[in-house]
Formats: sequence, C-alpha cells, structure tokens
Amino acid sequence: MPRSGALQGAGTGAAARHRRQDHDRVAGGHAGLEALLDALGRPERGYAIAQVGGTNGKGSISALLAAMLRAEGRRVGLYTSPHLVSFRERIRVDGEAIGDAPDDGEPRAPQLFA
Repeated sequence: MPRSGALQGAGTGAAARHRRQDHDRVAGGHAGLEALLDALGRPERGYAIAQVGGTNGKGSISALLAAMLRAEGRRVGLYTSPHLVSFRERIRVDGEAIGDAPDDGEPRAPQLFA
C-alpha cells in the first residue's frame, strides 16, 4: 500500500520521476496555503460556497443561483470568466461589479470578511 499522499501508478523511469516531482511540488504547495489559512483563522469556513463546474451553462447557472440567493436576502459574491471589457466585470457583489480600488494606501483585506 502506498504511503499517504503518494502518487499511485507513477511507474518507473524518467517520466515517472517527473510526475512524482510534479505531484510533490503541488502537494508541498498546499502546506503553505494551509499555514496561511490557519494564520488567518480559517476565514473560508465562515461562509458558504457554491462552485459550478462543467462544460456548458456555468455562467447561466451561476447567475441564476446568485439571483435566487439574493432574492432570499443573502449577500452574494459571484466570480465569472471571461470578461468582456474590464477584469472587474468578473467579480460582482450583490449584483454590482466591483469598483476601482482607492489609491489611499489603506489595506483592504478586512473589508472582505466584514
């Protein structure tokens, strides 16, 4: 039985070593993300998330779900891709595209979790 986190079916040889190294690099990257989330007090656990995936209809389903949640009185953030004109179009909060960040030197992270 492979050790926990081992890449199963990697095989042997140069290609297999490359796949294992690639896997270890990605798996190692999660440790840093986990440490950051721990340091921030695990903010991702404080709100519900719906992730829509698939080949077709993701934008329509996401917009419909966001509208339903807003109609229920919930605060809704929506990220879609691609954008047409401005990258800010991708990110909407309660149906409104995000605005330009003010250039006043103030940190903005606390506003994300308010």
